[in-house]
Amino acid sequence: MEEAIFIKNINDISSVPDNYRRIYFGEEFCENKIPSLKKFKDAYDYTYKNNKYLTIVFPYLPDKGLSNVKKIIDNLEILSPGFEIVANDWGTIHFIKEKYPEANVIVGRLLNKIKRDPRIKTAEDALPKEIYDLYKCSNLLTKVSQNLLSKLNIKNIEFDCPMHGVRLKKSKFNYSVHYPFGYITTTRLCINNKLTYSNGNDYACNEQCCQYTALEYKNKSFPCRVFQKGNTVFYYNNMISKEQLAKMGFKRIISHREL
Repeated sequence: MEEAIFIKNINDISSVPDNYRRIYFGEEFCENKIPSLKKFKDAYDYTYKNNKYLTIVFPYLPDKGLSNVKKIIDNLEILSPGFEIVANDWGTIHFIKEKYPEANVIVGRLLNKIKRDPRIKTAEDALPKEIYDLYKCSNLLTKVSQNLLSKLNIKNIEFDCPMHGVRLKKSKFNYSVHYPFGYITTTRLCINNKLTYSNGNDYACNEQCCQYTALEYKNKSFPCRVFQKGNTVFYYNNMISKEQLAKMGFKRIISHREL
């Protein structure tokens, strides 16, 4: 089992413990928080000089966001050994694979349509096992999806591990899991960005208050802690260990030290 770490701030890269050979850097959920090209280059230079590997991450993107990401990708050494790109929408995947067919692209967890609501766990005793197990399935593990990923020469799929678990199946794909924070849902309507509620829904944000604030939701129906940061709601799953995740079939664990 490989362990990787996700950093949110380029200034934290030099403090990554030596046992993490792979570093994730970028933004999963909001196009307004995608790091600059310079920061991506700084991350690449650091990992290259320190015998580590870099995985860059992008969120789901509209046309404007994809245009910006294209410039970033075109100016990075994405075909260098060990370099990976996590894409969370099919448009980004199509662009990369059309222009750089040999690029190592990973299907991000936003494209993995598993059921994530932590309250499903509380229904385990009330549902027949065959029904409860359906909530553990993933759209990316179907034959149709895996045929598509094979045609795109994609070998890696990202997961969360919901409170009720996830059912993997053996395949030629490698499975990675985010730990201990999983996401429940996300949107472009960010509670920190007042512009999203104005006429015209201008989603641009220069305040980025979400980098400094987070909410915790407390409800007896939640079997775990639930947080919201920016446009995304997360759950904290510390009821499973890294060793258990490895036994489930995950080849890589992506550790998050913060939201």
